[in-house]
Amino acid sequence: MTNKDTLLLKAKQEAGDCPHDHKCLEGKQGHLCKVIAEYGEKVLFVQNTTQKNITAYCNSFADECLCTCPVRYCLFKESGQ
Repeated sequence: MTNKDTLLLKAKQEAGDCPHDHKCLEGKQGHLCKVIAEYGEKVLFVQNTTQKNITAYCNSFADECLCTCPVRYCLFKESGQ
């Protein structure tokens, strides 16, 4: 198991409350929110465009969201997107 795999597995375990069944880890990333900026340790500022943002990890902030999903943060740090 590579370091990347280990990090993603840990993030998945932390994100047990995923309404999308962790599809982003299967390469199905079409539902991922667009990241506007990193907003601190494990927090992303994301574009709030549809109901897909409504998760236990998305907190409304003005017209956008603060995302605390460990998997989304891990994918962002890995790819920059």
